[in-house]
Amino acid sequence: MTTLLPVSVVIPTRNRPQSLRSTLASISAGVELPREIIVIDQSDLPLESVDLSTELGHGILLQMVRQALPSSTIARNTGIRLARQDIILFMDDDILLDRYSVSELFKSFADDRVALVAAPHQGNTPNSRRHPDVLGSAFLRKKPFRSDGYVCRGAVLGRYPSNLRKPVPTEWAMGFFFAVRRSLLEAYQVKFDENLLSYAYAEDLDFSYTFCVQAKAQGYRCILNPRVFVNHVGSHEWKMPDDRATMMYVVHRGYLSYKHFGSPLNRVILIWSDVGEVLRRMLARLDWYSVLRGYLLLYRHRHAIRKGSIPRNVQDTIGRSG
Repeated sequence: MTTLLPVSVVIPTRNRPQSLRSTLASISAGVELPREIIVIDQSDLPLESVDLSTELGHGILLQMVRQALPSSTIARNTGIRLARQDIILFMDDDILLDRYSVSELFKSFADDRVALVAAPHQGNTPNSRRHPDVLGSAFLRKKPFRSDGYVCRGAVLGRYPSNLRKPVPTEWAMGFFFAVRRSLLEAYQVKFDENLLSYAYAEDLDFSYTFCVQAKAQGYRCILNPRVFVNHVGSHEWKMPDDRATMMYVVHRGYLSYKHFGSPLNRVILIWSDVGEVLRRMLARLDWYSVLRGYLLLYRHRHAIRKGSIPRNVQDTIGRSG
């Protein structure tokens, strides 16, 4: 008989039914399974829960929640409110696991002092391209000789180490796959920042960094565990246009720079790091102009963003650019 573990899986989805079905099927194939899966559907045409339930079985409780406004931060907060199990696992809708992924994840939480567990992407897809180390270090987008998961605070970028063989400490987690203790989440009252717009960018860094800072202050550990197999497929079934994604990426990092790393020096580092991003894109013959357009938006709305809000007309402007 398959063991159901006290894990709630939260999956926001939008316009990617085939990717979601594959994700649910890979979860369902595990030797041990989460007790519940909460899907927050933001698709233009609502998904049918009966179609998805055929991918599960095994007694897993599937909750389908309809959300009209596309927003990954609102969706994940809805998942937090609905989750009833001891561990909350946040996943994207384009993830493939192996039979032991959920088991290995839960095994990490056997240590009562572990507060967060993240997993690196371990598949081989075109999206796994990395910046050159020299260029990344020169523009403060990477830190040489770091073997843990860390945040480049001035640049507001999170980094995972490559070629991991064993679990290492981390101070953040990528949103495509990480889990936290529900009891600590409630104690710290950490939520996803709904100021971050639409299918948000950097909301995972904001949420997980805030959580990890508080957890570590109380003696808990946050770890990156390569023994948990995660293939982040990077589905193109539905994808925000690259220019819109880049502009959001720039605006959101500017917002988080004020929120978390308040000194003027960090603002200079932020700009310098994105000079490096423009150069990287130019050398690779990729779109670099959207970085500058993002900075123009950031500059125009800097007073509101500095005070802790992103005006909704920023989202409207980005939407018109697609």
